[in-house]
Amino acid sequence: MTGRLADVYPSATWPAINQLRWHQSYILSQNNNLFVKMVGMTEIAPAPGEGPVRPVSVSLHEGTIAALKQRTGRRGMSAYVESLIQRELERERLRELIAAAEAEHGPADQRAVDAKREILRGDAASSADAA
Repeated sequence: MTGRLADVYPSATWPAINQLRWHQSYILSQNNNLFVKMVGMTEIAPAPGEGPVRPVSVSLHEGTIAALKQRTGRRGMSAYVESLIQRELERERLRELIAAAEAEHGPADQRAVDAKREILRGDAASSADAA
Protein backbone atom coordinates (compact mmCIF):
# COMPACT_ATOMS: atom_id res chain seq x y z
CA MET A 1 0.00 0.00 0.00
CA THR A 2 1.37 3.41 -0.92
CA GLY A 3 -0.15 6.83 -0.26
CA ARG A 4 0.19 10.05 1.62
CA LEU A 5 0.36 9.12 5.31
CA ALA A 6 -2.40 11.55 6.29
CA ASP A 7 -4.67 10.12 3.59
CA VAL A 8 -3.93 6.48 4.34
CA TYR A 9 -4.28 6.85 8.10
CA PRO A 10 -6.47 9.71 9.34
CA SER A 11 -5.45 11.26 12.65
CA ALA A 12 -8.18 9.32 14.50
CA THR A 13 -6.32 6.06 13.83
CA TRP A 14 -2.91 7.23 15.09
CA PRO A 15 -3.29 5.71 18.59
CA ALA A 16 -3.91 2.32 16.98
CA ILE A 17 -0.99 2.77 14.58
CA ASN A 18 1.33 3.69 17.45
CA GLN A 19 0.74 0.22 18.87
CA LEU A 20 2.02 -1.44 15.73
CA ARG A 21 5.63 -2.03 14.81
CA TRP A 22 5.94 -1.33 11.11
CA HIS A 23 8.61 -1.51 8.52
CA GLN A 24 8.27 1.26 6.02
CA SER A 25 9.94 3.04 3.17
CA TYR A 26 9.49 6.74 2.53
CA ILE A 27 9.07 8.25 -0.89
CA LEU A 28 9.15 11.98 -1.60
CA SER A 29 6.96 13.01 -4.50
CA GLN A 30 7.77 15.85 -6.90
CA ASN A 31 6.03 18.38 -4.63
CA ASN A 32 7.83 16.99 -1.53
CA ASN A 33 4.72 15.40 0.01
CA LEU A 34 5.80 12.52 2.17
CA PHE A 35 4.47 9.17 1.03
CA VAL A 36 4.91 5.98 2.95
CA LYS A 37 4.82 2.45 1.66
CA MET A 38 3.85 -0.07 4.29
CA VAL A 39 6.05 -3.12 3.88
CA GLY A 40 4.92 -5.18 6.86
CA MET A 41 3.18 -4.80 10.22
CA THR A 42 3.26 -6.81 13.41
CA GLU A 43 1.21 -5.99 16.47
CA ILE A 44 3.16 -5.30 19.67
CA ALA A 45 1.91 -4.91 23.21
CA PRO A 46 1.83 -1.38 24.63
CA ALA A 47 4.55 -0.43 27.09
CA PRO A 48 3.70 0.20 30.76
CA GLY A 49 1.74 3.44 31.03
CA GLU A 50 0.63 3.29 27.38
CA GLY A 51 -2.45 1.96 25.64
CA PRO A 52 -6.10 2.22 26.55
CA VAL A 53 -7.19 2.16 30.17
CA ARG A 54 -9.46 -0.67 31.21
CA PRO A 55 -10.78 -1.86 34.56
CA VAL A 56 -9.36 -4.92 36.25
CA SER A 57 -10.23 -6.58 39.52
CA VAL A 58 -7.63 -7.08 42.24
CA SER A 59 -8.01 -8.34 45.79
CA LEU A 60 -6.49 -6.30 48.59
CA HIS A 61 -6.62 -6.52 52.37
CA GLU A 62 -9.09 -4.16 54.02
CA GLY A 63 -6.31 -2.38 55.87
CA THR A 64 -4.45 -1.78 52.60
CA ILE A 65 -7.59 -0.39 50.98
CA ALA A 66 -8.23 1.94 53.94
CA ALA A 67 -4.66 3.23 53.87
CA LEU A 68 -4.85 3.69 50.11
CA LYS A 69 -8.14 5.63 50.32
CA GLN A 70 -6.74 7.80 53.09
CA ARG A 71 -3.68 8.65 51.02
CA THR A 72 -5.35 9.13 47.65
CA GLY A 73 -9.03 9.77 48.19
CA ARG A 74 -11.57 7.61 46.43
CA ARG A 75 -10.89 8.92 42.92
CA GLY A 76 -7.09 8.82 42.98
CA MET A 77 -6.68 5.15 43.76
CA SER A 78 -6.29 3.92 40.18
CA ALA A 79 -3.64 6.48 39.27
CA TYR A 80 -1.75 5.76 42.50
CA VAL A 81 -1.80 1.99 41.98
CA GLU A 82 -0.85 2.43 38.30
CA SER A 83 2.19 4.53 39.25
CA LEU A 84 3.25 2.00 41.90
CA ILE A 85 3.02 -0.87 39.44
CA GLN A 86 4.95 1.07 36.78
CA ARG A 87 7.67 1.89 39.31
CA GLU A 88 7.94 -1.77 40.38
CA LEU A 89 8.13 -2.91 36.76
CA GLU A 90 10.95 -0.39 36.17
CA ARG A 91 12.81 -1.69 39.23
CA GLU A 92 12.43 -5.30 38.09
CA ARG A 93 13.71 -4.38 34.63
CA LEU A 94 16.71 -2.58 36.18
CA ARG A 95 17.48 -5.65 38.32
CA GLU A 96 17.35 -7.79 35.15
CA LEU A 97 19.71 -5.40 33.32
CA ILE A 98 22.13 -5.35 36.26
CA ALA A 99 22.11 -9.16 36.46
CA ALA A 100 22.78 -9.41 32.72
CA ALA A 101 25.63 -6.86 32.93
CA GLU A 102 27.15 -8.66 35.92
CA ALA A 103 26.88 -12.00 34.14
CA GLU A 104 28.77 -10.54 31.18
CA HIS A 105 31.28 -8.26 32.96
CA GLY A 106 31.36 -9.48 36.55
CA PRO A 107 30.15 -7.61 39.63
CA ALA A 108 30.73 -3.89 40.04
CA ASP A 109 33.77 -2.76 42.02
CA GLN A 110 32.28 -1.72 45.38
CA ARG A 111 35.00 0.89 45.99
CA ALA A 112 34.17 2.58 42.67
CA VAL A 113 30.45 2.47 43.49
CA ASP A 114 31.09 4.04 46.92
CA ALA A 115 33.29 6.76 45.41
CA LYS A 116 30.64 7.67 42.85
CA ARG A 117 27.95 7.63 45.54
CA GLU A 118 30.00 10.11 47.58
CA ILE A 119 30.28 12.40 44.55
CA LEU A 120 26.54 12.22 43.91
CA ARG A 121 25.71 12.98 47.55
CA GLY A 122 28.27 15.75 47.77
CA ASP A 123 30.27 13.87 50.41
CA ALA A 124 33.45 13.93 48.32
CA ALA A 125 33.72 17.73 48.40
CA SER A 126 33.20 17.94 52.18
CA SER A 127 35.66 15.10 52.86
CA ALA A 128 38.25 16.73 50.56
CA ASP A 129 37.79 20.04 52.39
CA ALA A 130 38.31 18.34 55.72
CA ALA A 131 41.64 16.83 54.62
